[in-house]
Amino acid sequence: MNNNKNVIASNQRDSRGRPLCLPVTSGRPQGVAPTFENILPRNNGYWVSSDVLHRLRKLFVVLAFASLILGCQSGEYKAEKAFYEASKILKEIKRQGFDQAKASEVLTPAIQAFQAVVEKYPSTTKAAESLFIVADLEVQQGKLDEARSALEKVVQNFTGKGTLASEARFRIAQIYEKQGNWDKAEAMYWETATYHPWENKGMYAPLVLIAHYKQEGKKGSENVAYVKAVDHFEKMLKEAGPIKSAAMLKYFSGLVHMANEEWEKAATAWLELPKEFPESPYAALSFLSAGESFLKIKKTDRAVETYKLFLEKYPTHAQFGEATMRLGLIYQGMGQFETARSWYEKAVKHYEAKEKPRALDAKLLIGRSFQEEGHWEKAEEIYKSIEVEYPKSPAALQIPLLVAHHYETIGKKKEADEELSKAIERYQNLEEGLIPGTLGAGYTRRALVTAYAQKGEWDKVAASLEEDYQKEQIPGKKANFLFLKGLVVENRLQDANQALSIYKNFLKEYPQHPLAQLAERHIQSLSSANSVQK
Repeated sequence: MNNNKNVIASNQRDSRGRPLCLPVTSGRPQGVAPTFENILPRNNGYWVSSDVLHRLRKLFVVLAFASLILGCQSGEYKAEKAFYEASKILKEIKRQGFDQAKASEVLTPAIQAFQAVVEKYPSTTKAAESLFIVADLEVQQGKLDEARSALEKVVQNFTGKGTLASEARFRIAQIYEKQGNWDKAEAMYWETATYHPWENKGMYAPLVLIAHYKQEGKKGSENVAYVKAVDHFEKMLKEAGPIKSAAMLKYFSGLVHMANEEWEKAATAWLELPKEFPESPYAALSFLSAGESFLKIKKTDRAVETYKLFLEKYPTHAQFGEATMRLGLIYQGMGQFETARSWYEKAVKHYEAKEKPRALDAKLLIGRSFQEEGHWEKAEEIYKSIEVEYPKSPAALQIPLLVAHHYETIGKKKEADEELSKAIERYQNLEEGLIPGTLGAGYTRRALVTAYAQKGEWDKVAASLEEDYQKEQIPGKKANFLFLKGLVVENRLQDANQALSIYKNFLKEYPQHPLAQLAERHIQSLSSANSVQK
């Protein structure tokens, strides 16, 4: 480096690309016209060349951007850490359990911890997650106004940031509904649809309104909601034009007709979609949905035609094998067993090399078609081949139940019970050697519970569901087990008080679950029945 203070960096370069230094005379390089760069103050006798200045500017921009990113990452990291600590508090509370009467006292530390995340890091994603958790905890305490307040903050602070605002609006509508304020609930559902027309919750909201009035038996209001939903989607489709994403709108317009049980209109809308948006993933799905709609109105020929069209157009689609088996089931339902078996055989061929369990399921259906047709010997031959080759497969697990059913249909109750007892013992032994949570364990458990039900041992069904509820870690599945137990206790064991307690516990633990409203109706029905008996 040249330490002569009477030189400056030049735009000229040496052989290694370094700027040459020129002598300084009167404040700027000789022969160089004054510019922004070369009239800058000197730094220890050096003038900064335009090339060096340009690189410094780029470096400054990079550093500034990096500082911004690192600052954001730092905030998110701290928020995540605080969120983790709050989650630990809540997890410990749930582990210890608590009486609902003390919910407010017990849950307060967790609520305060999550609120601290919101206050310290208000613009982070963890703040939004914290607000949703706070809302759920407030609902558990019955503090619905406070829950709405937390969700309103999500709407205020996170609109335009993913699906957070649409999810919050949708939950606010559900809370209004829970409070019995249907007018505000309906308004909020429509607000969700209006402000978030392209998000799932926005598209789903009009369907909720139709379903609500259907459940209430208010046909007039249901039709009003249906017409408004149809107009809503038609307007959106018109405004969207032929863009690819409009295919989703078209598909949801079919769902609106389906929600109102206008199966013909639903099928028509769905069959129009592939013509308008042939490359959309919704095109293939529309054929399958249209096929099911035709079955609902017993237009079996149209259903068959639609499924065959799907198979013709989408031979490599993921649902090809399932559609093939569906055609077999349709023909079997019409009593055309030979044709049904031809489709099952196509499904076996389709799945043989790529998905062996599904190939066995199709083979099992061939056996079941023989059984239903009255050819037990042929059915039994297929069943035995499956059990011998793949004794632990899901298909093989179903065979003892089918054998027991055969004995029941020919009046051999004793043999049927013996077959079920052997099946139960087999399933129990299999369970001991399987890892909980695996597919094999799940199939075996389902077969065991089905055997209990087929044998009429409903107390064991309820006990199994309780055991599954206690072991399950995934909240959605855990909730399903609890609700199913309620149904069994209510309808099979006919213990109204225990069923009432189960449904109330379900609402306390899973207030936002899709089955929550149905649980509320069961509670109302059981409570009314108890009042009449008293």
